[in-house]
Amino acid sequence: MNKNPLNRLLSIVVLFFSFHLLASAQFNAGYEYQQLSHLYYKKTKDSLKKAWDCPNVLPTKEAQKIFKETYDGRTLFLSNAIDARAFVYDPEIGKYLADLVKEIGKASPDLFLSNPLILIDRSASVNAYALGDNIIAVNLGLINFVQTREELALVLAHELSHNAKQHSYHAMYDRAEWLSSEEYKSSLNSVLDSKYERYTRLKSIVDNV
Repeated sequence: MNKNPLNRLLSIVVLFFSFHLLASAQFNAGYEYQQLSHLYYKKTKDSLKKAWDCPNVLPTKEAQKIFKETYDGRTLFLSNAIDARAFVYDPEIGKYLADLVKEIGKASPDLFLSNPLILIDRSASVNAYALGDNIIAVNLGLINFVQTREELALVLAHELSHNAKQHSYHAMYDRAEWLSSEEYKSSLNSVLDSKYERYTRLKSIVDNV
């Protein structure tokens, strides 16, 4: 047995750090729930950035520029939400929602031609929303609030219908057309030139955006 005090101290230090490293490896081996969700959806973010390439569909450069800003803004919104870990990856909830969506699709196969990408939003708000291009998001708050599969199916069918009818795309298109139109510019100028009822006139214009 080594009776040298210095050697004994070094042995104790080595054992301490060895134990510390082993314990750290055991406790940090897996990812936290939020990290795992972030890594899962990162693949989605990377693929969407490639897939969501703004089409050139508006008749004028001005209108197309406005359309592209809105179109790219949607991509940025989703990308930032993923970076902020706004979505949860949960296989069981995901499968439950996917199975329910499949049942809805069987009822209207002409409208729902392919399975959507379903994002699980960690928000406690009782809500769901459609992002267009066959993507919907379902808040955990909604899942917690509904009492039956039928209630949840009703909300899912509503959001799926938004995508089937391309409401998101048409809204961006119509907005670009309106903001680049001579009617909009003339209406805006009339508000600036008027002395009375500016708020009422401006509200009327904004309501159309």
